[in-house]
Amino acid sequence: MDIAEALEFIQQNKTGVLGTVGPDGAPHLVVIGVAVKDGTLLISTPSTTVKYRNIERDPRVSIVFGVRPWVGITGRARILADDLPARFREYYRLAAGEHPDWDEFDAAMITEQRILIEVTPERAYPS
Repeated sequence: MDIAEALEFIQQNKTGVLGTVGPDGAPHLVVIGVAVKDGTLLISTPSTTVKYRNIERDPRVSIVFGVRPWVGITGRARILADDLPARFREYYRLAAGEHPDWDEFDAAMITEQRILIEVTPERAYPS
């Protein structure tokens, strides 16, 4: 399976399990939602999470989507910290559509100390 095919599948199955590398080398797994943008995956998370700290230290990630069939992605993650209000709005639109109150949404992103993680897929594999 190529990455483009995997991204098509992910576009229809936006909930997955993200694997990051913990400080002791052990895997850390967490359920996430994603948005697909220009061949990458976007993940919103508070900057206080284990996945954030793990990615900050080691950008290697794996994500699986679906049950049967399912798709896996391995790649590199990077923290996006610039122009966050506009990026969060784009992420939300891609993931869920229009928000009923963008001012409330912006305030929640600040209160929750959210950042965006961008994953660039390097390999895709099917079930």
